[in-house]
Amino acid sequence: NGQPAVATFIPSPPTSASGGSTVDLTMLVTDAIGATVASEAPRVTVLEGSGDFVSATSIDTNYAGYWRIRLRIGSVSGQVNRFRVEMGSVVREVSIRTR
Repeated sequence: NGQPAVATFIPSPPTSASGGSTVDLTMLVTDAIGATVASEAPRVTVLEGSGDFVSATSIDTNYAGYWRIRLRIGSVSGQVNRFRVEMGSVVREVSIRTR
């Protein structure tokens, strides 16, 4: 149907990262039957911690549905940085602890 139904991080996001570093996540967005979906950029919100959303960029010029999401990790050691990624009605959350 061409609407986002599944968002998969490839590979899975890291569970921790150095304070102040940037983390790039690759996300594939597909519809209910598994076909890639061309859509607007993901909307990313910081839910917890002092991390920041940096950018969301389409990374596949031949096939729709692949996105690079760049996050900046907060600088407080041991802090959980939690982000919500939304593509239409699909919502994924990512938690990355600061090392």
